[in-house]
Amino acid sequence: MEQPIEKRKLLIIKSHPQSLGPVEGFLKNRDWDIKSTHNLKEAMVFLVQNQPQFVMVSIDHPNKKVRNLPKVLSQAFPVCVIAFAENSTPTSVKVLNDCNAGYAIYHPITGPAVERMVNKYHKDQSQTNNAAAAQRTWDNAGGSNSGVIAIRGGEAGADGTTASSQNFLANLMGALEGNSTSGSFAGFGQGSLNESNIAVQPGMAGYIPPTSPDSNVNGPFMRDPYANPTGISDLGGARGSQSASDALDPNDPNYDPYGDGGSSAYSSRKKNDTMWAPVEETARTKNSKGLKETADEVAKDPGSLILKGTREAMDKACIITEKKRKIEIATNVACILVESGRFSGYLVAAMAQHLTIDVQFVEKIRTRLFKFLTENGENLSNNETMPIRIKQVPFAAWAVEHAEFLRKSVHEGNEVAMAFFPNAELKADIAPSPDEEMAAVKINDIRTDVPVEFNLYVHLPRNNRYVLYTPQGGVFLGEQKNRLVNQGVTQLHILRMELQNLDKYRAQNFLNDKIDEYEAQQENEAKDRKKSVAS
Repeated sequence: MEQPIEKRKLLIIKSHPQSLGPVEGFLKNRDWDIKSTHNLKEAMVFLVQNQPQFVMVSIDHPNKKVRNLPKVLSQAFPVCVIAFAENSTPTSVKVLNDCNAGYAIYHPITGPAVERMVNKYHKDQSQTNNAAAAQRTWDNAGGSNSGVIAIRGGEAGADGTTASSQNFLANLMGALEGNSTSGSFAGFGQGSLNESNIAVQPGMAGYIPPTSPDSNVNGPFMRDPYANPTGISDLGGARGSQSASDALDPNDPNYDPYGDGGSSAYSSRKKNDTMWAPVEETARTKNSKGLKETADEVAKDPGSLILKGTREAMDKACIITEKKRKIEIATNVACILVESGRFSGYLVAAMAQHLTIDVQFVEKIRTRLFKFLTENGENLSNNETMPIRIKQVPFAAWAVEHAEFLRKSVHEGNEVAMAFFPNAELKADIAPSPDEEMAAVKINDIRTDVPVEFNLYVHLPRNNRYVLYTPQGGVFLGEQKNRLVNQGVTQLHILRMELQNLDKYRAQNFLNDKIDEYEAQQENEAKDRKKSVAS
């Protein structure tokens, strides 16, 4: 007689009792055993007694202690913890990036998105050399070697399981109360990484180094589509996915202790590239470039109104102290859309190396800048500050070459820079869609072979249905576009609530194009210098 297949168990800790109904229905129809609750203590009791393999934690939960759960649970239990955001606001995105979860799902949350993340977890487990160490069970999760309290569910026996569980829950709630963001939590997780205290081990694609000072590095499931442009994604499309081991092995020539490809790692990876060859430059060229890159302000038009406004806004927002950390290689930046009668473009903010972009600080600059421009007769669209991820680039050198101006300052000991990149076509042409909650965009406005920042749908007029064609984070392939065009499709559709993500997507593509131009220019200059030296 065949043994019955045990259902996969999932605990969902959500922000509101009525939320995520469609997601839960989708998963239950696929034989998931689900416990979904917004009550934190109820969730912890279920966790101990029912031992689920997966736990989803909403960072939008009204109880702020929940934001510590991903790290606490990863240290305390043999579970895969998936953090998720129920809102698409910049605050939710920042909290999700900072919550130290191994896996994360950004808004909107769908059943297929959950299953894809589960499949990714299993794929990571099977492909890593540490899979055997990572796959801890509830029966061997504790012991003096691991420093993790052993918890077993079921009925209380004479051995005092009930008392043990109650004590553990008290420790767990105490750890959450402590609002700890680093180090081990009281009662568990005292061992080392080699002792398998966390569910996601070093070398796995979902592993996040817990000691990095950069919370963008520690952010969950940060996709880097530019690290390996020929990589194949778990969705079947071409998407980069640089192995975590490249950045974690101290013996690897690409070793990067911060995990974000800092200046040393960036130079190491580029050392064989002709554009980074150590070719001699003239003293005048070196001095000219160096002075521009280190100057506090470089501008094509020093009298520009937007430069004056940016200068004034930074002077008022920055708390200037002695400079401790400089901007070198930038990849996680903030972007302000500036759109008025005279100005149209992206004002990009970068902060010192290995620091997370402080969206609230940049928002202060945006507010003061827009106030200044409005007082000087500009009619501006009120666009929010967007955190975006661009290709790694030496920010100052790039901005000097391709921005209208570069303005630097110091905020609380860390260098901050603002650069304005004009672009006459900030917004995509949005057309009505048959469903009022959807918006139509031209198929030619969607870039192929790069990840999309929103869910992309195809509309079927015959039955008036929308089919999810490319999920958020997936890649819209060139061959897919050609197939749709050949079938007469001229428009694709996205949710209106995700239109800001469309702006983010267009900004990233535009700025990455500028980085490509900069790198091509550097390569050509290097070749010219080689020819000059050879002659």
